[in-house]
Amino acid sequence: PKPPDSPAMIAEAKKMLDSLQYQAALDLLAQIREHHLTPEQRENVLYMISEATNSLYRDNWMEGYEPVVVSTNEAMNYNLRSQRVPEALMRLGMINLNTGNQDEAAGYFGALKNKYALDPNVPLGYLALGKDQFKKGQYAEAVQSFQSILDEYPESRAVRDASRYMAEALFKQGHNSRALILVDFVDRRWPRLYLDDPEYLPMVGELQFQENRPDNALQTYWTYYNLIPDNPDNHKLLLRIGTIYLQKGLQKGSRDVLEELMRKYPQSTSAPIALQRLGEEGLYDGNPTLDQLFALFERPSNTSPDVYYRRILKEYPTSPEAELATLRLAAWTFWSKETAEAMGQAQKFIDDYPLSPYVPRAEDIIRRGFEREFALARDEENYERILRLWEQYPQVQAAHVEPTDDLRVALARGFMNRGKEKEGIDLLSVFLERPRDPDYGDYVYNLFLARALRNEDWNGVLELAEKVARWNLQPAVRAQLDYARAISSENLGLGDKALPIWRKLHDRDDIPLYQKAYATYFMARDAEHRRDLQAAYQLNMDTLKLFTQLEEERSDKADPERIRESLAALMDVTEVANRYAESLDWADKYAVFVPENSPDYAGLRFRVARLHRKMGDLGRWKAILDDIIKREPDSVFGRMAASELRTQEVARDLTRFTPDTK
Repeated sequence: PKPPDSPAMIAEAKKMLDSLQYQAALDLLAQIREHHLTPEQRENVLYMISEATNSLYRDNWMEGYEPVVVSTNEAMNYNLRSQRVPEALMRLGMINLNTGNQDEAAGYFGALKNKYALDPNVPLGYLALGKDQFKKGQYAEAVQSFQSILDEYPESRAVRDASRYMAEALFKQGHNSRALILVDFVDRRWPRLYLDDPEYLPMVGELQFQENRPDNALQTYWTYYNLIPDNPDNHKLLLRIGTIYLQKGLQKGSRDVLEELMRKYPQSTSAPIALQRLGEEGLYDGNPTLDQLFALFERPSNTSPDVYYRRILKEYPTSPEAELATLRLAAWTFWSKETAEAMGQAQKFIDDYPLSPYVPRAEDIIRRGFEREFALARDEENYERILRLWEQYPQVQAAHVEPTDDLRVALARGFMNRGKEKEGIDLLSVFLERPRDPDYGDYVYNLFLARALRNEDWNGVLELAEKVARWNLQPAVRAQLDYARAISSENLGLGDKALPIWRKLHDRDDIPLYQKAYATYFMARDAEHRRDLQAAYQLNMDTLKLFTQLEEERSDKADPERIRESLAALMDVTEVANRYAESLDWADKYAVFVPENSPDYAGLRFRVARLHRKMGDLGRWKAILDDIIKREPDSVFGRMAASELRTQEVARDLTRFTPDTK
């Protein structure tokens, strides 16, 4: 047969490659490589196979990795001195880069640069490597790759893209000054780059914005927006444009742009931010203080921010701006003097966003709200409201670990109004541990004293007296305390300690009548104990007079028992003093307290009988004893009366038989 025409077949395979018939070309090249070829022809065929294989798998690099590597290595190793080795190294670098083997790719590109530094594929290889690094967020490495192109291959066609991507990589790292230098370089050298690569513009605009070039940024953003008006991410550009207008004081321009954003991109992440900007008519990002927010609300405006805050919460409840809107709505409510509602909103914010950096602001609303509510409630003496707010908001308690005196008293009164006396007393006890407070000292003292007396806590009265011993009390207040001390000492069996106090009180004329009466009463008892009949008589007379006066005045301090005791004492004293007639008079007065049905009636009658006997009125004596025997023959006094009568009869009979010794 006629020998195959290898040159013609190679030319045919080349046409197939040019017309993108890669599989047909590979099939033909597989036949050709079996021919007897010259070294130049074989090398050319092997590189054509490598090229066709690479092109065949350009949409599926992972599947084509092995065929491409094998075919390319075979072509390269056929003649390592061939001028086409750089082509093979470039292809091996790219297949590894396209299949995620970045280190292997860098190795091939490095080998290409080391051996063939002037080959035009070197900057293209490093451009591809830099783009891959950029895509993976390896910005520092990408900058190095791009920098090598700019430094060593400034005339390469890769310089434009290297400059563009290096600028963005620097921007991503925050090296804005260096990035801006590159951007200016690109704009001067390739002023129409954005037509080929419009996605370059948003980065440039952001860079210019951050570097305080608002006019340049506006021009860049509008250029991109006009080039690609339907880009779904254009809401970010519109938001930035609106922001720049606000910074420049162009309120109308900003509002127009932000409203356009809301119209075209209502579901975008920029929409709630735009609503906030529209409502506040300015830039108030971050974490402004409450006072700064109040200044914002007080500024003359055509809008009402709360309307926009509520709209954000309704339409974008899961957005980050909803968190901020919740807080600022609470601040607005507080500023509008709706304090209770504002405190509730702030508490809900804390509950919903416990880890938010804005929590301290919400706590500040609660604290300020409590101070405002406290002042109003205290003026109205609404202590229950103060206590309820205190219990409702732990932030208030945390802010008042050591309550002010005003707050302490208000809380105590709230507790006591609820009947929780112990809690109130515990809060107020601190006032007794320090010098007399000019505002609340007397109130606390009177409260503790009244409580101790009401509960008959006599030790408590004495302890209270010790704590306020150095207080500068008004004379009347000090007298009241002295009286309480004396009464408490008497009830504790400490009469010796009480007596000096009674004496001091007795000598005063500026104390209440009932205190004077009791002081006299206890001094009378002491005189009786000392058997000072004169003093006992006079003191009991005074006691009787004072308690009788209290009774006549219908005083709640009237004490009939003290009258009874005074009458009994006067009866005793006069009898001991042999003033029997007067003793009988006191007995008659005492009888008012001992009616006939009283168990003490017989005893009193028996004593009256004896007084008559001592006065020599035996007839009256006998009549009274007979009446006692008749009334209560089996009682103690009935038997004593009968015994006395028998004794008297025996004595009388004995006198009949006793001779007269005179």
